[in-house]
Amino acid sequence: MKALQHSKRGLHHQSTKRTVTKHSLRHASSSSSSPISKVVVGIRREDPGRLWERRCPVTPDAVNDLVREGVQVLVQPCDRRIWKNEEFVKAGASIHPNLAPANILVGIKETPISELDHLTTPVDGRERTHIMFSHTAKGQLYNMPLLSRFANPVNLGQTLAPRLIDYELLTGADGKRVVGFGWFAGAAGLVEGLSASAHDFLSLGVSSPFLYLPRPYSHPSLGDMRKSLRFVGDIISSRGVPKSTGPCVITVTGNGNVATGALDLLKELPICFVKADTLPSLVSDPNTDLRKVYVVHVPSSAYLTNKRTGGTFDRADYYANPNDYESHFADKIAPYTTVLINGAGWSQGFPRLLTTAQLSTALNLSRQVGKGRFRTIADISCDISGGIEFVDRSCTIDDPFFYVDGSGKEVKGAKTAAPGSPASTGVQVMSIDILPSELPLDASKHFSGALKPYLGALIRQYQGKPNDADQPAVDALNRATIARGGKLLPKHQWLGELMASEAAQVHEGATGPVIPIDLDVMDGDKPDLDLGTDMGGLDTSNGSTHHAACGDVNGGPGAQRRKRVLLLGSGMVAKPAVDEFLKRKDVDLVVGKLDIRLGD
Repeated sequence: MKALQHSKRGLHHQSTKRTVTKHSLRHASSSSSSPISKVVVGIRREDPGRLWERRCPVTPDAVNDLVREGVQVLVQPCDRRIWKNEEFVKAGASIHPNLAPANILVGIKETPISELDHLTTPVDGRERTHIMFSHTAKGQLYNMPLLSRFANPVNLGQTLAPRLIDYELLTGADGKRVVGFGWFAGAAGLVEGLSASAHDFLSLGVSSPFLYLPRPYSHPSLGDMRKSLRFVGDIISSRGVPKSTGPCVITVTGNGNVATGALDLLKELPICFVKADTLPSLVSDPNTDLRKVYVVHVPSSAYLTNKRTGGTFDRADYYANPNDYESHFADKIAPYTTVLINGAGWSQGFPRLLTTAQLSTALNLSRQVGKGRFRTIADISCDISGGIEFVDRSCTIDDPFFYVDGSGKEVKGAKTAAPGSPASTGVQVMSIDILPSELPLDASKHFSGALKPYLGALIRQYQGKPNDADQPAVDALNRATIARGGKLLPKHQWLGELMASEAAQVHEGATGPVIPIDLDVMDGDKPDLDLGTDMGGLDTSNGSTHHAACGDVNGGPGAQRRKRVLLLGSGMVAKPAVDEFLKRKDVDLVVGKLDIRLGD
């Protein structure tokens, strides 16, 4: 991803191209309807339960463009959104309480079911289209009730059921995603990691220059966060980092947008790129310049070896035979690292970057090297129990990190690694799962720009004005469609059995909200899969059991007793087994997994 250029014009920049200047708030009637030739786009407010979600998929400037093209835009009021309601009104939109007249509804996260139930009926004889990160395509059981609103026309009582388009599935002809927030996850995750590390250094009795680095959410814009990094960089250039903790070494994993975002922000510091095999001498040399920050963008070849042959890393062979490889990150790189920025994703069947068993090796070696080694992990990928096995939960912006001890178990309540405490034997973990939400202004601008051609093509389809130039975008929208006309599209039909399962019904009737985290780096942004290819799979809750087939376990009086099968694991390896079990009428399948999809 190319480096982004950012404006210095303040938080609520008003573009000179806006032509609608009515300043009073206009409210549209919920009972109003538009002519058949009119297309109405509704911009949702995000779930009120998501306290830190301030992003918006369409900017006021983009709204103004739509209005000038004859599109009516309705905006659901929200005082937490990065742009004020008045800014959308100035751009030509109208404020509407529930977006009932909208043909097309766009948001970031899932629409709350309580609101979705009022937004499924056709408008002017045309189906509605909902666009969101639905978190349903991998079979996430907690969102099967949501999916049932799109793929269950019997319950809907209508023939023109709404269409569901998922941003995560919006790809180009080459299969690469075309909208997302990965770069911003990397940028915010870097700063969160450095801020957390400064807090950790205090427990060592050391004051780090990164104490002067404000956390991402406190910056009005990405440009302001860059300035903060440059300020800290100036301190490092003039005064250096503390001698007692040695050179500051930041290790970055991954090769996609997440890693690119982190690396781009690191350029604001006085960095020096080094190779992994130079780390031992770099850290041990008393003459190493402490007025620099040393960055290792580590490739897989630096730590993966073929355990069967003893040979070095071969990419083609690795993807063909991932089980033949093992990671030596724990002894080759971790002991010399100050902060690990993990932007590499992980898939079932591939070696982990760092296992729980390897953690003690990494920590023992790092303590021998020096007290400033392997102190903080910023797990931007946030693959729960994934590439970094002992990262078994996500963090919130309110509570951004936790400590694990030398065995990989979380030290409950630990906020510092004070000498002699259980946390002092372990490592600090930052695993916030909604990092782009800390940069809502720039992340929203970027997302809106990427979405524009696809939203425009969809609008022209509604207007009956398709053109040849729109065809690639139309094809992408079709690939990203999960359900339409009350039916799951063929490649998603396997979700039907999950949707009808007892597990989905249990979640729908559960007390209290069930708010999932994003497995693929904040809103479907896939982590950089340097360690494998994400094939998707089942997603279940921590410590809970989910029945993938409904029905009475005992079958009622006189019925044959059904077998109950417990399947541990819910990734791509488990899915074929699930498919086979679901073919049997005498089996109730329970899928268990150790992570919980709670909190945003």
